[in-house]
Amino acid sequence: MATNLFRVGALATDDPSQIITLFARVNGGSQYGTFKEAWTTSGYQVPSAKTFYITRFYVSMEQSGSTTKVIPGYGDNDVGAASGVAPTDAKYMGDASGGVGYGIFGGHTQEINTGNVTDTAVVLAVPALKYPFFFSNLSTSICTCWVQGILQDV
Repeated sequence: MATNLFRVGALATDDPSQIITLFARVNGGSQYGTFKEAWTTSGYQVPSAKTFYITRFYVSMEQSGSTTKVIPGYGDNDVGAASGVAPTDAKYMGDASGGVGYGIFGGHTQEINTGNVTDTAVVLAVPALKYPFFFSNLSTSICTCWVQGILQDV
C-alpha cells in the first residue's frame, strides 16, 4: 500500500491535518504581528507537547521602501496585530543574539517592493506554548505575512 506524503517547504507529513497555515498583518514600521488562524481573533499558540515547524514564509508588501526587514520569530505571548511592543522573550529567526538585526532575505536586508509577494523556504521550530510572530522595521511598511508548516509531536 502506498503512503501519500504532503510536502510543505523542506518537510513532509503523511497526515494533512498536521499542516498549519497562519497569517498576520502590520500597518506601519517597527511593528509586530502575532500569527493567527483564519477566522480567529487571537494569536495561534503552539499546543502543549507539540512543535510547529514553519517551513514557508510569504510576504505581501503593500507599501515599502529599501532595506525593509521582515523577520519571523516566536515569543511567550500574543501581541495582536500591528503592535509596537515585542512579545515577551522574543526569539528571531537567523539572529542568535535574540535581537532584531538581520532579515531573512539576502543576508541582512532586502528591498521588498510594493505589490510584490515573496515566498521563502525556511525552517523555524516554534516550541510548545509559544506564539509565532513577525517583525517589520521600516516606518512605511504595510504588509501581510503568511506562514505554513507542520505541527508534530515533541
